[in-house]
Amino acid sequence: MRAHHLAMAVLLNANLFSASANAEALGSFLADPAQFHVIGDPDHGSLPHYDFRASDAFVSAVTAADIKKVFIEIPSKFQPLFDKIYQGAMDVDSFAHAYHAGGARFTGVGGDDQLEAAKLTGEMAQKLAHFKIQTIAFDTTGLIASDDGVPGGRLDPIYSCLLNERGGRGRALDPLYEERLAQARWRERLAEDALIADEIKKAASGDKSVILIGALHLATGYALDRQMHAKSVVMFGIGELQAYAIELHQSANDLGLDANRLPDGFLDISDLEITSNIPELSRIKSATGHWVGLCGAPS
Repeated sequence: MRAHHLAMAVLLNANLFSASANAEALGSFLADPAQFHVIGDPDHGSLPHYDFRASDAFVSAVTAADIKKVFIEIPSKFQPLFDKIYQGAMDVDSFAHAYHAGGARFTGVGGDDQLEAAKLTGEMAQKLAHFKIQTIAFDTTGLIASDDGVPGGRLDPIYSCLLNERGGRGRALDPLYEERLAQARWRERLAEDALIADEIKKAASGDKSVILIGALHLATGYALDRQMHAKSVVMFGIGELQAYAIELHQSANDLGLDANRLPDGFLDISDLEITSNIPELSRIKSATGHWVGLCGAPS
């Protein structure tokens, strides 16, 4: 091992040791014997969330729980970059610039901070790699059939029904048909968490794993964590739970789906405490929706 690599390893281990006291609740959550542990992000990654995932406290908790793989909701075309980080063939800066140049963008991050978010993502992967923990990108690429495919193969009944009405009749029956079809595509995307669950199970190969994903994937009846028999928390920072509750209500209204299914707890990234009792709980529980218009309510 080269001298600078040895120095980095010593420093990282020292930082992880000092961070471990701050990760007790997160460590207890990950120590549960379930194979999969899901951490939902209400904004698909604000900068503080990426900073948390790159923190020594997060890596310490993951390492202590004997996690072998961390799955992250990022286009799978970027997996070769994570592989290079894991192999020690790419540094964090090179990763970030290649990632950014490849067109990756972070939904909850401002334009000026996009490169910083990419660097933090690379830093997380590098720290995990030091402990032989793989970072694996996943998305729905290749899983979702073409919209011109057979409607009967769809997983969401509303989306399947609307596709059946696509030949002009739908527009005649409902002037908002195109708008409703766009909303129903999101229903189908959530329903196809069943396909994502199968893909992650295959890639995990029995290893204990963490899944980092948008929190809406945990909030409806299609919930990824339920399908994987996983433990789940939704992470939040200052003021984010209020915005999350509003987002759930908007999603329930737009998609005609209940978006009030609760995770096992809520993770405060400022102090790494986990609670199931938050002031916004009643507001989140009331995020219910009913499909209006052509195709009626799902069975």
